[in-house]
Amino acid sequence: MRLSAFVRAWLRAPIPSAAVGGAILAIAFAAPATAQSADAHGWFSPEQVVRGADLYERRCAECHGEEKAENFETWPYSAQDLIGMIISFDMPANRPGGLPAQEYVDLVAYFMNRGGLPEGEEVLAGSPALSEIKIPQ
Repeated sequence: MRLSAFVRAWLRAPIPSAAVGGAILAIAFAAPATAQSADAHGWFSPEQVVRGADLYERRCAECHGEEKAENFETWPYSAQDLIGMIISFDMPANRPGGLPAQEYVDLVAYFMNRGGLPEGEEVLAGSPALSEIKIPQ
């Protein structure tokens, strides 16, 4: 089998070892794309945060005032844990555990956004991501 002069020259050309080594190191030590994108784009859509703020104002602020929302700005556990805690304390008081699941998620989106969690894409009730979402500490 005959190779063209171009292919033979390309096969014999020296490969700069620094370029290859740098590329290998970059690939070997790169963070997984999912971890980078999760940190870069945040969680909960801006619309969820607004819905959560509105829900808090309509359903929670009358009893809890602004201070309760401030208490969650440093919540160290997951969004799912916060939803569970709210429900376990029989909230809202006039209908314990009676909000649609997505409203609990939106409420937590509002709390976590106040705590510094950047906005990102919408998170739906029942999403496994709720167990991963945490306010940056």
